[in-house]
Amino acid sequence: MATNGASVNGGKKHKYNPTFTQSVINATGPKATPRVRQLTASLIQHLHDFARENELTVDEWMLGVELVCSHDTISRVLAHTVLNLDR
Repeated sequence: MATNGASVNGGKKHKYNPTFTQSVINATGPKATPRVRQLTASLIQHLHDFARENELTVDEWMLGVELVCSHDTISRVLAHTVLNLDR
């Protein structure tokens, strides 16, 4: 493993640690039901793929976290934009 946390694989250095996403998925709590485990694994995989694909900065990631964590924003964004539902 390189000093920056990136892995070296056969002389080819990965920009991101290729085992990180699976490590996060594996950290799902032991009391999670199989369905919750499936859903969280899929969500984590998609979020990590999105972050890598778009090379998000820490500031961009934190902005997204703040957006999702804001109750008022969640109700407006999810209900009106994503789900196209009214309150």
